[in-house]
Amino acid sequence: MYHYVLFDLDGVLLNTEIHYTRFWNEEGLKYVNIPDFGDVIKGQTLVQIFERYFVGPLYGMRDKMEAIIDEFERNMP
Repeated sequence: MYHYVLFDLDGVLLNTEIHYTRFWNEEGLKYVNIPDFGDVIKGQTLVQIFERYFVGPLYGMRDKMEAIIDEFERNMP
């Protein structure tokens, strides 16, 4: 018999929020020109962010943003 435990480490043993906030602040200025973008989108999923901010002319940036996010997460301190 197997027993499983699901445990969310972020905010308990790790704190990545500061890194994501900094990341989104920088990307937000570059792509959507919104200061403190990391605070504006806090608590939203990537789908929600894309549907609200990466629309119209920025719609084509979604794949690029996913690649940027993947790279960021691979190298996150």
